[in-house]
Amino acid sequence: MDALTRAGLIAVRSLARKREPSVRRAMEDFPDVLTPALAEIERTYPVYMLRPPTAADVEAHLRCLRAALPDMEDARRAVREGSLRRYLGIRPLKLEMDVVNQCNLRCVMCHFSNPEFYRRRKEDLAPEAFARIADQVFPLCSQVSLSISTEPLMHRGLAGLLERLPAYRVPWVYLHTNGQLLDEAIIERFIATGFNQLSISIDAATQATYERIRVGGKFSRLLDNLAALNRAKREHGSSLPRLFFNVVLMRSNIRELPAIVRLAREHEVTGVAAVHLMPFEQAAVDAERESLATDPELCNRMLDEAAALAVRLGVHIALPQRFGALRARVSHRDLTFLRPGDYSAPEACCPFPWHFVGISAAGSVAPCGWWHSEPLGNIHEEPFEAMWTRAFAGLRREHQRGELRPNCQTCPSAGRGSVDDPSTFAVRRIYR
Repeated sequence: MDALTRAGLIAVRSLARKREPSVRRAMEDFPDVLTPALAEIERTYPVYMLRPPTAADVEAHLRCLRAALPDMEDARRAVREGSLRRYLGIRPLKLEMDVVNQCNLRCVMCHFSNPEFYRRRKEDLAPEAFARIADQVFPLCSQVSLSISTEPLMHRGLAGLLERLPAYRVPWVYLHTNGQLLDEAIIERFIATGFNQLSISIDAATQATYERIRVGGKFSRLLDNLAALNRAKREHGSSLPRLFFNVVLMRSNIRELPAIVRLAREHEVTGVAAVHLMPFEQAAVDAERESLATDPELCNRMLDEAAALAVRLGVHIALPQRFGALRARVSHRDLTFLRPGDYSAPEACCPFPWHFVGISAAGSVAPCGWWHSEPLGNIHEEPFEAMWTRAFAGLRREHQRGELRPNCQTCPSAGRGSVDDPSTFAVRRIYR
């Protein structure tokens, strides 16, 4: 018996001595499930948590298993099907994945404003491919998004994908959408499946600005769809899905940021998250004209006004740093917007390669949402665990040595870049 198994059995016996009913039952009639559960914990921790489990970890996961599968036959079935990992609660990862390769809008700051991308043939991720990805990655995730860079509501079988999600017991499921395609049927599916969050990309508080930036979108349709969603939530007595607004900050919309906060309050939107324009070579936007690096005083003034208004109105807000602000490198402890939990990444490193997975509809895998270089692999061609232990591990080692790739050197995310560094606003060529 190795040290891990001994630790697990010691934890179980300790609880049994305390007359913990669930663990006492586990000791009495759970032996055929206890051994594979301990083996799964033993295998998963070094690979994904990047450390060995403690006795307290083992105890917590066995408790989670018993709470999730109180019926012994269900537990034995999970062992037979190889799905035990879904119920142990070992969830260090955050996944954002696209389920379709297209978007219905041609937003000026997005690569879909370029014919190279919007003229390609639309392809939905097949249910079978979705299931293969889900089986490999979802049981390890505390958060899953069904989008990262495309419009998920374009997937013709999205309702079916939503129906599959509860089986994986992911604590928080969400997606990013422009909201133009929300209709009664898909709203009902979101509510019925307990979908946690919709992040609405909005970028403006007026029709003129919205429709100039979000080419092909109708501002009135978005507001009507938000109203319909809120009505449906009230009718069902549901607080889910929660709504958030996403904003890409540019010179042409920065003055509307406070009004976006007001709009959030009016439409029962929980919070607003804003990021600076990341200029791509393939996008239609005039990056030099739109970059707020050319007007830092205006940017700072609007950020301050929006932040103060959000406090008064009770709207959560996440904003980029002010130009010229003195700030130390952000600690992982400050990055609660990334994911909750115990970060394995060294304090000096970007945490993304330690916990984040991005997957395109074509299967390309990236370590963050700002990755525009060659992918780390393809999940349709290589098992995820092989990529995690090869490509992701290699990237983690590079970060630990301070050997950052060009993609990482100019990244504006996670407190690693600075708005005062011109490279943050450098034009990039996106890889898709």
